[in-house]
Amino acid sequence: MWLVIVLGLLLLLLIGLLLIPLRLYINTNSKTYTASVGHLVKAYVEGDPLEIIRIRVRIPGYQFFLYPLKKKDNGKKKIKKKSKPKPSRQKLKKKGKWVLRFLRSFKLKEFWLTIDTGNYVKNAQLYPIFGFINHFYLPCGVNFQGVNCLIVDLRSRPWNIIKSFIHF
Repeated sequence: MWLVIVLGLLLLLLIGLLLIPLRLYINTNSKTYTASVGHLVKAYVEGDPLEIIRIRVRIPGYQFFLYPLKKKDNGKKKIKKKSKPKPSRQKLKKKGKWVLRFLRSFKLKEFWLTIDTGNYVKNAQLYPIFGFINHFYLPCGVNFQGVNCLIVDLRSRPWNIIKSFIHF
């Protein structure tokens, strides 16, 4: 009887982990860069005075920092590898289809792009293109005020990502 209860709890835990939401939020205007797995794990990319950037990872009851640009020196010399032959076009097509299925597993909840190249002529040339994209596809625009801003909010679930790998 206890074995059935333990297996049932493990099954519920597995289903819960497959349905937990994943979120990637980027806002260059307020300098907010976060990735989260439900309310379990959140990672923030921040500036650091000693290193260029650091990643603050928060788990309920615990917080730690990662320094991805910190140079690791373990005393080993790198051995140069021989160059690999280029993959064939068919392999590239298969890889491209896989990447597209993976990207389609994410839902774009919020998107906003506004740029200023600093050159009035280039801004004027980009204005009709961005106006067309804004009208039919995504909200984006060109401004003449020196403001560059990108806001992206991507969401998915592990189950959707696994489904993208399996051909339905």
